Amino acid sequence: MELVAQRVLAVVCPVSDETDMAGIGVFTTSPDEVRAVLDQDPAIVAGILSYTVHPCRGFPGAMLPE
Repeated sequence: MELVAQRVLAVVCPVSDETDMAGIGVFTTSPDEVRAVLDQDPAIVAGILSYTVHPCRGFPGAMLPE
């Protein structure tokens, strides 16, 4: 949750279906910056988790409800 506190990771959602996906994160930085952050993640370094980066954008005014 350190990345959330740093405002680098805006949304993190664990995935609980039958896939191998552990979760989805929405970052506030560029794809290259996301890769730099994730490449240092201990679970990724240890080979426990992996990631794929998908650049995207939101609609103006879109946000999660409080």
